[in-house]
Amino acid sequence: MARAMAKAEQQIRLQLRLFGYPSVSVNDEPVRLGDRRALALIVYLVWANGAVPRETVSPLLWPEADGDIGRMRLRRLVYKIRQAMGV
Repeated sequence: MARAMAKAEQQIRLQLRLFGYPSVSVNDEPVRLGDRRALALIVYLVWANGAVPRETVSPLLWPEADGDIGRMRLRRLVYKIRQAMGV
């Protein structure tokens, strides 16, 4: 439990490069997202500079999906991003 709390308190440094080929790094380590939507979500959240409702984001990434399906896909995408970043 102490290790989990220490990890939660640890600050991470997110670096986002958008000129040339887009890339994401966490603590100077490259992150392989494997999905253009993952990069799009990160860029959108950084641009928004704050919390964004799921109901706003999911139609941007999956315009063809209804609300429940879009939110489910968004949850999975956030999970994959967190795994890739190690947080």
